[in-house]
Amino acid sequence: MKPRFLPSLLIFFSAYAPLALIVAAKDFDFKTYAFAHRTPALVVLEIACISVLMLCVVMRALPGQHPVTVTSVKSRAGDLINYSIPYLVAFVTVDKFFELSNFVSFMLFMALMFMLAWKTQSLFINPILAVIGYGLYDVEFEEGPADRPIKREGVFLVKGEFSQSTTVRIMKLSQFLYLATTEPTEGDHHE
Repeated sequence: MKPRFLPSLLIFFSAYAPLALIVAAKDFDFKTYAFAHRTPALVVLEIACISVLMLCVVMRALPGQHPVTVTSVKSRAGDLINYSIPYLVAFVTVDKFFELSNFVSFMLFMALMFMLAWKTQSLFINPILAVIGYGLYDVEFEEGPADRPIKREGVFLVKGEFSQSTTVRIMKLSQFLYLATTEPTEGDHHE
């Protein structure tokens, strides 16, 4: 089970919104208060802003589907370092970045990055999600009836912090990835 294409693309764009901001800042002439490549810079900034806003709206609207009890939690905060490599591209000279050959090469590189992130289901290792308070955790949990719980493992994307023995509501995003809400709804008691 892979995340759907369009939501995956939105998440991917939002992950690189800071890169768009860096590239645009490097293209900006602070003497004339204008972009050297106005249209491409503004388009990149608009896509970045829209993707971040949409990501915030979508993440807030996603509900958990059923309650589970967390039995073990391990943070995966270090995984965000994986996003640092493409950001290094921004510190190469930008004066020729928007020339067609350089821009096309960069877009091909980003397309490859997207396909890798989508196919490996690592889209949710996203610095914007971290900035708005989400973390990734390796989790062991129990679901099902309290007298016969089923033990499972997965990676949880959680806003805020949570701990062992917490009851959360989860929504499956991919084969081993779940969105967890830390505030169970009324009647959620997995005992």
